[in-house]
Amino acid sequence: AEQIASGKAAVNACPAGGQEGADAVASVMGVESMEATRLLAVVLCRGGDAEAATRASYRGEMSCTAAHLTGGEKSCTYGCLGYGECVDACNFDAMAMNDNGLPVVFYDKCVGCGACARACPRDIIEMHPADRKLFVYCKNRDKGAQAKKVCKVACIGCSLCVKDCEVPGGIAMKENLAVIDYDKCPQNDTPTRRCPTKCILFGEEEKMTREAFYSSNLDRAV
Repeated sequence: AEQIASGKAAVNACPAGGQEGADAVASVMGVESMEATRLLAVVLCRGGDAEAATRASYRGEMSCTAAHLTGGEKSCTYGCLGYGECVDACNFDAMAMNDNGLPVVFYDKCVGCGACARACPRDIIEMHPADRKLFVYCKNRDKGAQAKKVCKVACIGCSLCVKDCEVPGGIAMKENLAVIDYDKCPQNDTPTRRCPTKCILFGEEEKMTREAFYSSNLDRAV
């Protein structure tokens, strides 16, 4: 807020305020408003309890920050630790832990404030524009055999998505991990079709609302 008031940040710099907030700030400051880009949190890991191998029993403090210091229970040293520190950091009831030990973002509630991303010690949560739909749901930079050994849905560096992207350079392999260049790569499912572990997906972020999540959990409980 201080940065906006002093003119060091644009009137649309607060993602939680959205377009309404940007317009209100511009009105108060007597300047022209700017289009606010809606940001959403994306959890770039799908290695839950069912997919990720376990290396040890963790009995320390049940927080991601503490578990990260010793490695936690999972064999993958890049993925979600599963203790929900990101959920605790969210002030908008826009996240919950599912029954597979992974955080779920409710896109009807997320305001793009970034608190969850800042809380994650492994940086697997990123903030992206709401219209972005193509993501690599993995952060593992180990070579293919090792990555697959610790997680069934890890990127194994096969480069099929690189070859299948319609624009050369749209996806590149960096340290054994597929990385999308959003300035080049078209937003479609073409790069996802031959992925052997289904770690690169298109359109998944549209599928979960808070109501749908809790309704499905209630149905399973009954």
